[in-house]
Amino acid sequence: MSIWLEALVVRHTHCIPAPSGPSGEGASVARQFDAALMSAGFKLSGDVLRALSGLADQTVRSVAVRTLATVRELAGDHVQHNTYFRDFPRNVPDTLDFWLGLLHETLQDAKLAPAARESRRGGVLDLLALKGYGRYQHTYEEMLAAQDELVAAAGDRVTVLHLGRALAEEAAELYLRLAESTTPLGEEDLETLGKLAAHHTGGPHPERIPVRENRAVINRVRLTLGAASSSTRSPTCCAWRARCRTAT
Repeated sequence: MSIWLEALVVRHTHCIPAPSGPSGEGASVARQFDAALMSAGFKLSGDVLRALSGLADQTVRSVAVRTLATVRELAGDHVQHNTYFRDFPRNVPDTLDFWLGLLHETLQDAKLAPAARESRRGGVLDLLALKGYGRYQHTYEEMLAAQDELVAAAGDRVTVLHLGRALAEEAAELYLRLAESTTPLGEEDLETLGKLAAHHTGGPHPERIPVRENRAVINRVRLTLGAASSSTRSPTCCAWRARCRTAT
């Protein structure tokens, strides 16, 4: 398994390459994986859940660890956030009401009230020390239930990860799609194209590369790697190089 190649496929296609491994009862781990993805705005399709459920726990766990690392970077969720308001953006109190509510709870607490009153008399009140601040206002199960409702209502705000084909097939298709793109690629896509070109020096090769920047990336990779020397060049590769020169 090429971890970096799998990450590229997940990032650019929103597909998880068809997992393989020993059979087992992976349904429980698959559901945990799905729940973890939902915290980052992603969700597994039914096909992925079914495929993972038939594999051993350790295999599912490995897929989950790799995939979560990729999607959390996509969502910017590799920086942890406190899910303070379960129903955000709904049921979020006004800022003043929120702090006054915490202050009221603090003043009703026999242990915390004296210190809070003393702070008020001094003209300074530590809001972060108020009762209830920084603590979850819901259980994990309640959060999952709220997320289930969110997925049903969110539509295109939740990204579904679908079941792909074998990693080699998905990677080859991604390479050809980027190489044959008729519109200029962004910086990240060009970097991905270079990595895929290096991985696919033995094929498959794009039929045409209409964008000059894409041709430059692929030619630079092939020249750097010294691929397909005159003594080992295949007819397919020769034809591909001829097309590149003609297109240029």
